[in-house]
Amino acid sequence: IQDTNSNNNTVAGNWVGLDETGNGTIANGSAGIFITNNAQYNLVGTNSDTKSDDLERNVASGNYTDGLLITNAHNNELVGNWVGTNATGTAALGNRLSGIAVYGGASNNQIGTDGDGVRDDIEGNLVAASGTFGVYLGNGGTDDNELFGNIIGTDSTLTEDWGSGNDGLRLFGGALGNEIGGYGTKGNVFAFSGQDGIVVLGDSTQNNPIQGNAIFGSSQLGIDIYDNGVTTNDAGDSDSGPAGVLNFPVLESVAISGGNLVVSGFARPGSEIDLFISDTDVTGFGEGKVYLTTVSEGSEADGDDNTGSYSYPLIGTDTTNRFSFDIPLTS
Repeated sequence: IQDTNSNNNTVAGNWVGLDETGNGTIANGSAGIFITNNAQYNLVGTNSDTKSDDLERNVASGNYTDGLLITNAHNNELVGNWVGTNATGTAALGNRLSGIAVYGGASNNQIGTDGDGVRDDIEGNLVAASGTFGVYLGNGGTDDNELFGNIIGTDSTLTEDWGSGNDGLRLFGGALGNEIGGYGTKGNVFAFSGQDGIVVLGDSTQNNPIQGNAIFGSSQLGIDIYDNGVTTNDAGDSDSGPAGVLNFPVLESVAISGGNLVVSGFARPGSEIDLFISDTDVTGFGEGKVYLTTVSEGSEADGDDNTGSYSYPLIGTDTTNRFSFDIPLTS
């Protein structure tokens, strides 16, 4: 789908790159489905109106480049597709490069659910066994896209290792204002990535909130700034770079007391801190596998309004605000 005025089209219910059995591939020479050159308001996948929604998904697998690709196109929707699976979603076939690629000035596109509570469960895309990246999102002008409710690197039961050859998500090249996950049904899953779960690259890649995502099974870090391993905290948080290279929160104590989870530590003033049940990784830093809740440093619920200093090997050094939260445990 290309060019200005190529608008308001629907691509639904297709096998793209599969053979007639649905279990093998006949590769296209480029991407499976490609939207480009100012095409707008096109829907690839289900309209989630409860009428034959399962039949409306596209299956894009075995393609020579990306499964689904958007470049320099705007306000399009990729909803409820299977990318890199067989026709029944029971086996991984992959695409040679990325499962979903959005770059080259593509903006305001919806990739996955809209999070409105209506059929959110079927609106996310499932991306399996991508040769390079599960999702490849970047370049200048690639702004204000939403990546919500997708499963990347595993099956719908979240057990199969269908990870990407490289990172689950690579966010790069000056992309601005893209939302990567959120709370409730907006959170994505990034699983079994061959390198990092999420990588953020480029000094001008800023203001892209990454929240509420489940990340586990990565070969390296869950989230990696600069793609060079753990970036330690620095005194005064004076450095700059991708995502501001902000100092990460440091947990000093985690305990259960009187039916509460008591969490204390250090964080930048006013930080929002997502808490997860962790998955182990080779770095020892862990990955956020199961989202629990979000707390805000300095809020009324914060029981520690002091400042303090820390210095730990592999974590870094800083003097900043302390926090302490009592979070009720539920069944």
